Amino acid sequence: MQWKCNNNNARGLQLLNFAIKTDLDIIAPNSPTRYGHNSTSTIDLAVIKNFLFPYQISSIPELSSDHNPVELTFNFDYLIPTENSNIFTNWTLFTKFLTSIHAKPLPTITSTFTLDEEINKFTNDLLTARQNASKPATNDKKKPGLTPT
Repeated sequence: MQWKCNNNNARGLQLLNFAIKTDLDIIAPNSPTRYGHNSTSTIDLAVIKNFLFPYQISSIPELSSDHNPVELTFNFDYLIPTENSNIFTNWTLFTKFLTSIHAKPLPTITSTFTLDEEINKFTNDLLTARQNASKPATNDKKKPGLTPT
């Protein structure tokens, strides 16, 4: 199954077919959520559509039960810069600033958590570069190298 369940059954196949037909994504933990007699299965999952934010989902083996709780965390910390026509950015300075930050080798990505951390760092670097290379517009004529953002 798409959600790493070892057993296929009619209801799981119906859910999978429905998700495919309606363009839904099924997300589930990497480890099982239920432990039975000589069997494990993933019976806890989430269904999402067009969800662009990073998330983490995990089965937590902390209860003395045959069923683990599941933690689903969405990361909504991404900042989307607002458009401000009263700001001019020196794109040469922006490029120099960003190049100085990212002159190091690319990071090694080993998990979705590491990927999310690196995306957050890069997003912050972009916003910082823009802030450092921009200034409020004046009524004077545009200076060379400055263009509206």
